[in-house]
Parts: sequence; structure tokens; C-alpha cells
Amino acid sequence: MRADRAQVRIGEAFHLQVTLRVDETISQCDDIVLPTLFGFDALGDERRTYTRPAGTECSEIVTLNPTIAGSRTIAPATLEAIDPNTSMPSRFSTNTVTIRVLHAPLSTVMIMRNTFLQMLKAIVIIVLSTTVLWLAYWVLRRTLPGFGHVQRIVSAEVPGDARTLTPIDEAERWRTIIAHLSAEPTRGNVIAIRMILRDRVQARDDEVFGELLARIASATDPLLLDAMRAVERAAFIDEINLPDAIREVIRTLENLANTPPILS
Repeated sequence: MRADRAQVRIGEAFHLQVTLRVDETISQCDDIVLPTLFGFDALGDERRTYTRPAGTECSEIVTLNPTIAGSRTIAPATLEAIDPNTSMPSRFSTNTVTIRVLHAPLSTVMIMRNTFLQMLKAIVIIVLSTTVLWLAYWVLRRTLPGFGHVQRIVSAEVPGDARTLTPIDEAERWRTIIAHLSAEPTRGNVIAIRMILRDRVQARDDEVFGELLARIASATDPLLLDAMRAVERAAFIDEINLPDAIREVIRTLENLANTPPILS
């Protein structure tokens, strides 16, 4: 027993042929029993008989359509007949045949559908990530004193009854931010600090980092510029290098907190 194809896809027909050779002349052989063809639909069969000088050759060709993917082994075909060697009734069987069945190829509609689903999944992930970052920033602004509200230290005189933000207050607010980032070193907290620093130097919403540095570099505390560079890098770095980048952010913020601010 043999098949004309060893590998097919679901829906692709192939032929299974069972051949019987006998040493005598017969007109046909109706005694071949085909196995149970689980996982295949039989589309039809054809029988052929050939007379040879040494006897007769009978073939049965079955057209099959696979319906289940996987490696499918077809059991042997059998024949019950008198064994000429023993003159006793015997059962003869063929070999097994293994067919590898692959899934049917995707149609154009299915390919477009899968592409659309992948794009939709990416959009959902982006929206959810953005929402989580904004929620993290919103929670931090309301739970940590001074987070998101670092005030500028000015040298202008103020009325006597107004409270002046001292360098000690400023340093303490930075230390609070550093402590929170050290406890939760996440990209979301880095982005929240980035927004604080941009507010600190009055960055415009549409101003990219390079343009911002060019505008403020000459009139801004170098320690603050170092912190901004470290935060900008950590906000957009890959996940593998993020922990090192956050440690650099903490280092620059500590420098900023431990050094008396330059009044402007």
C-alpha cells in the first residue's frame, strides 16, 4: 500500500493505492478490506486488474481528502484467503502509510483579518500603557508632597506675611521624589519626573529636548541640566538598560538636592 503524496494540506486530495499480486489468473478481486480512514473523506475509488505472465495484479485506488491536521497513520489493508503454503485460511495485510497533513493555507480575507487584529492589539496596548502612565503621575501628584509641584526659587522680595520657599524646602522636595523613585524604579515614575523638570524650566508642550536645551542651557543650573539629560535618557531607553539609567537619574537628582540652588 502506498500514497502518491507524503505531505498534503487540508482540502488537498491525494491517492491511496492498494496492490495485490496473485500467481493465478482472476478476473477481479473483491476481497480487499480497506482500513478505517479516520481523518479523511473518501471521494471515490477505482479498481484495476492486469493480467501478467506470472499471474494477475489487482489495484484499488482511493481518492482521499484530509480533514484533520497532523501526522496521520493509515492502518494496513487486509485480505482473507487460502495460504498456498499451508492450504489454510489466512489473513494477509499490507504495510501502513503515514501522511503528514498541514493546515489549509490562509485566504486573503483571513490574512487581512489577522493583520487588522494585530494592529488593533497594538493600538489597545499603546492606549492602555499611556493611561497607566497618566494614572501613575496623577496618583503621585496627590500622594507625595511636592511631587509635580517643585517651585522655582527666586531672589525677588516678597511681602513680609508671605511664606518664602527656602533652599531647605527645595532640597527636601527633591529628596522626597528621590525616595519614591528609589522605592519604585519604574519608567512611569521617570516620565512623571520628566514632566516636573519640564515644568520647572517652563518647556513648551511642542518643544523637543534638543530645542529646549539650546534655549535654556546658558541660564540654567548645570546640575539641573544634568538631571534633565539623565531623565530624558531613562524615559526612552530600552528595558534592558532601564535600571542603570534610573540609577543615573537618582544620582543626578541627589546632586541637585545636596547642592544649594542657583537663584534666578
